[in-house]
This record gives sequence, C-alpha cells and structure tokens, in this order.
Amino acid sequence: MTIYYPPTQNAIQKTLDAQLLEGITASMTLNNVIGIANKPGVCVVDFVDTNNKETPTKREYIAFTGVSGNTLTGLTRNADGGGTDQDHSVGAIVQFPPDILQQKAIIDGILAEHGQD
Repeated sequence: MTIYYPPTQNAIQKTLDAQLLEGITASMTLNNVIGIANKPGVCVVDFVDTNNKETPTKREYIAFTGVSGNTLTGLTRNADGGGTDQDHSVGAIVQFPPDILQQKAIIDGILAEHGQD
C-alpha cells in the first residue's frame, strides 16, 4: 500500500520542461518543483491546455515516488486506470489536485490499521 502525499501548497500548477513520451516511467521534468514534497504523490498532465480548456482525451494521472532536482521520479503512468499512457508535449500543464488515488490510499491505510483490509 502506498500513501500519496499532497503538495505543500494549494493550487499548484507546473509545466513540463521536457517532452514526456508514452512508456517513460523513470522521470518527468517540470519547470520547477516548488511546493512538491519529496514523497510519493500524484499529478495530472493535460487536464487543461494552455488556454485553460479541458482536454479529456489527453488527460493522464501519474503517480510518482519522489523528487530529484526538477524531476518527479518513479512514475506510474495512467495511475487511475481512467485514461491512457500517452505522449505529452513541452509546456503541457501539470496539476496536483486532490484525487481518488490519494483518498483511496488514506481509506486503505485506516482500514488496514483496524484489521479491516
């Protein structure tokens, strides 16, 4: 069971500083990591485009294990199973909203602590 930590600031939005190709699981480079804890977390890439228009066919939730420099490391692509592992361009919007992966990890942890897993 993995616990996914929230960012240390609300409403964090970053951009990809390097293209993220389908199948890449080592890392993804952001313009900066201010407000992102060096702990497991979840982000969503291409929820909206640079015009703030929703892009449901490009949306991908990605779990990560930590931070190194300006990169998120140890990626699990399509972490919520609700989209696809796909290419994302330089400048793509990366957000860190509350999500079902974080909430499920909290619930699973509580249940396990109380012998209800």
